[in-house]
Amino acid sequence: MGGTHGEVCTKKDIKVYIKESGDYDIPSLILDEEAEQDVFYGRYGDLRRDYLQEHKPKLWMVLVNSSKLDDHLKGVGRMAEQRTDTLLPQLMKAAGVTGELKVCDRMAWVGLVNNLGRGPMRSSWPI
Repeated sequence: MGGTHGEVCTKKDIKVYIKESGDYDIPSLILDEEAEQDVFYGRYGDLRRDYLQEHKPKLWMVLVNSSKLDDHLKGVGRMAEQRTDTLLPQLMKAAGVTGELKVCDRMAWVGLVNNLGRGPMRSSWPI
């Protein structure tokens, strides 16, 4: 009595241990949070995960407990990438970044594209 039976079941990132307490066996659920950190959801999915953990712990736990976190983070990553793919060509056109500039002055073209590429990363982050 009073001992631990050890690990009984492991499902995804949750481990279940059974602990004896008098005449009762009490389950102890342990969430393996390190395993969640190993998954890469893309730049924006990872940023969203960190934001939820730090600033929205209740929403974080709801998503984890309902097994919707993975889908949520992947969706955020896809949405942000789509926004970036849509905004970057528009910004390039507005800034006058053309194929002719790429041929004539490659370094100027690269500098403009790099600077423009940073803009959608900041503006498309859906928090």
